[in-house]
Amino acid sequence: MRNAEGGPNDIAMARLSILMAHAAWEHETRPKLALELGVDLREIRSPVFGDLNKYRQAVAHVNGRLDRETEVLNLVAVGSNVNLDKAGLVALFDALVSEANRVAEAYCGLQLNHQFIKWSSNAPSVKWGKVVGHGI
Repeated sequence: MRNAEGGPNDIAMARLSILMAHAAWEHETRPKLALELGVDLREIRSPVFGDLNKYRQAVAHVNGRLDRETEVLNLVAVGSNVNLDKAGLVALFDALVSEANRVAEAYCGLQLNHQFIKWSSNAPSVKWGKVVGHGI
């Protein structure tokens, strides 16, 4: 049951993904962008990454319960637990990649056009370090 879809391990991995995505933005991407542009860190803002921080705070400090309204992301209702399923994670990371494109253009004039590669049922799965179902 722990490994079932939507089970405790799925929830834990989704929450870890939220924590890691926020850490990458807040401790790597955002400071480097500010340094490169010669601006104060507080000038680099993003409503999507701000909402991601609210999800992070819920996971890290409020037992997973979202306690504040979000500005852009609407994947979790206030008062609900941040328990994203696969579709929720895909929607979240698709929004994050789109926002990274917007930030690159807004602050640097770059048109990255990156896309989030969505999970597919036809994609190979990985089990215990081996790709399953594709003869690899």
